Amino acid sequence: NKPSKGQLIHLVLFKLKPEADIQFLSDELNKLASIEQVKDLSLGEFEEVGDARALKEYPFMMQIRFDNVEAYKTYQQDTLHLGVKKRTFHLLAGPPSSYDYLID
Repeated sequence: NKPSKGQLIHLVLFKLKPEADIQFLSDELNKLASIEQVKDLSLGEFEEVGDARALKEYPFMMQIRFDNVEAYKTYQQDTLHLGVKKRTFHLLAGPPSSYDYLID
């Protein structure tokens, strides 16, 4: 297993309950931007553009950029991150899905 080099992009896709308060979710997730390891954070609601391949079952997503995998691992244990997960868990219709990749 080769050591990972480059910045890490961390995508998280959220399945939400029908009654989920998206504004509350967005407000909570935006708090993650204050964590030292988080370099860029963007949030978005699904936009229907007519692509049959689209992952419509995930109405909300988050993307975070980290300097490296080690920064991501530190973020995973951050108390603010863990608190946001705890405060937003009730909105989820299932576990979030994630996708991580490296960039130069």
